Amino acid sequence: MDPNAPCPVHFLTPAGPVLVQASAEDTVVRAAARAGLVIPTQCRHGFCATCEVQVQTGPQRRALRACVELVEPGMAVILTHC
Repeated sequence: MDPNAPCPVHFLTPAGPVLVQASAEDTVVRAAARAGLVIPTQCRHGFCATCEVQVQTGPQRRALRACVELVEPGMAVILTHC
């Protein structure tokens, strides 16, 4: 994937959906910050699981560590704490 290509990421928050155009090299935490959203982190290496979020890609939902995982085009990140 071209690291300069825009990568649309949807954040589903209690206040409503937020769309951000992230870079393909952004972590989920960094993409959230671009949208003014905060995903709690602690270790910033994915070990502590403080940053774990649910992600919907197509019909599948999975958990991932947002501080180390890169964004994927069209992913929907479900945030329950914002």
